Amino acid sequence: MAFNVPDQPPAIVEEATFCVSQDDENNILLKKLKEWHIAYKNYCHKPLFTVEEAKSTHEQIPGAHTKTLFLRSKKDKFILVAMLDDQRLNLKEFNIEEIGKGFSMAKEEELLSILHLKPGHVTPFALMHPAAKNVTVVLDEELLDRGEVNFHPLQNNMTTTVESAGLIQFIKNCGFIPIIRKLPKI
Repeated sequence: MAFNVPDQPPAIVEEATFCVSQDDENNILLKKLKEWHIAYKNYCHKPLFTVEEAKSTHEQIPGAHTKTLFLRSKKDKFILVAMLDDQRLNLKEFNIEEIGKGFSMAKEEELLSILHLKPGHVTPFALMHPAAKNVTVVLDEELLDRGEVNFHPLQNNMTTTVESAGLIQFIKNCGFIPIIRKLPKI
């Protein structure tokens, strides 16, 4: 995988194509990836808000396709969970030792104030925002076994591919120690 530096705005296309972007938020992300020597590839596509919509890009974008959930506990703790897109997290069985059980999806205003994202844009790359400092990060071990992983780069009209080790490095460089475990699934 080679490093990419943005030099043109993304084109919105029906099928995923290799691209670079100059969007301000994305530019900050790309600078961090390059600064931390994390190899990446970007792909442009139409905005994708759901896992179902994202399936249209699977053939054009190599690597594991993912979903990222932003959850809130009964104790008002926030958790970012990354897993394979074709799996469903069993929220009734999901347990974080330090937090306990009892999770639901975070509210839209919480997502915006903590991760600076709208629904349909959730990504581990948002952990670079200072407001995310108290979020607990959970990664499904099955996801990390896949080599290359794909996430939105703070906007849902692009996908950024990084190696699993690069994702972990990014998360650690943002100041988090991810919890890596086999997640309970439905």
